[in-house]
Amino acid sequence: MKDILIEALKNNSEKVFSTTNMEQYRLFGDIQSKKYYIPKQRYEQPAYNNIQNFIYKRTICGLSIYNKKEIAEMTREERKEISTTHKQAQKEINVLKQKVLIEKTNKIFNLFPNSPLAKSILNNSEIDVTFKYRVSFDDLNLNKNQIVNMLYKKHILPENFYDIKSA
Repeated sequence: MKDILIEALKNNSEKVFSTTNMEQYRLFGDIQSKKYYIPKQRYEQPAYNNIQNFIYKRTICGLSIYNKKEIAEMTREERKEISTTHKQAQKEINVLKQKVLIEKTNKIFNLFPNSPLAKSILNNSEIDVTFKYRVSFDDLNLNKNQIVNMLYKKHILPENFYDIKSA
């Protein structure tokens, strides 16, 4: 994509945009008038290796990362262990989400110190383990490192999680 833009700028051609180029035009702007936009891609170094990422994903997603054939090949104990770990992780993630959400909402309700509604909400900010929060990690500004650290501290991830090396 970048090469096409650079080539077009070098040639400074009066090219008419075809329907296949309309997507490029929409994304990058008008090349002829030199009003264009090339998005900068941000590449983050992966903090974890493939094995650590697999363990994390299996802990977060459970058996859903496997296809039916792979699940059928597992022993009952393996399936049970994965499911148990997944359920524990989801409980702890739910509690973490609630803590973050309560912290954020308390900041807002503290702006209204004279309001009886705000006072009652601030006094009743308990964590409900049965309530399932559907708020995404991004909406709560939670990143993967925070989640991994919490799961590690709660002994849901293996003790040697940070020492695991890629094969």
